[in-house]
Amino acid sequence: MRSKTIAMVFLGLAVLTGCSAVPHRVDLMYQPQTRAAKGSSGRIYLATPKVFCNADNPPPVRWVIGRVREKEGGQLDEITSAISPRDQVNDALMQELQQAGYQLSTGELPPESVTELYLRLHDVTIDVDEETTWYAVTTKAKVSMQVELWQGGQLAKRTEYHAGYQESYPRDRSEELPVVLQKALEGAVGQAVPDIVSLAKVAAGKP
Repeated sequence: MRSKTIAMVFLGLAVLTGCSAVPHRVDLMYQPQTRAAKGSSGRIYLATPKVFCNADNPPPVRWVIGRVREKEGGQLDEITSAISPRDQVNDALMQELQQAGYQLSTGELPPESVTELYLRLHDVTIDVDEETTWYAVTTKAKVSMQVELWQGGQLAKRTEYHAGYQESYPRDRSEELPVVLQKALEGAVGQAVPDIVSLAKVAAGKP
């Protein structure tokens, strides 16, 4: 009886402090927005790193993209992903541009070697923060990136995009990490795609 009481006490403490045996992982498979910017047929080259990772072929290490912490205390856990921030944004851009009507090529060629519109990412960051109390959870996600657009070997545009999303919900509800990250990615990519489509039309000589 005494051992059962001790076990119940420890269980109660775990609930109050926000401890969980469930790993905080976000292996998001991005879903394109239903109202993507519509472009015209054409090709865009997306510069990618050597290993373009996805959840079906995870790397041997995981990327730390955030933290879980108590509102009145320290960090409880790390939030990790099998997909790097750059790969997540690359994948989101590819899906949105394909939905807008473009064919995409990927690789490691320099912009001087590509005739079509050339797209390259820099300074990509994803930051996810989950704050817990004994009764609620607040999850925040921020996505930042710099997009370079090249045409004919010349830099045509360089723009930074930032977006964030936040949601609070009761602790007894399922964790909302994928939903919040999806919304933040939608915000950042949703800003970039119209600019890319606009320049692609100009490059193609279309209104």
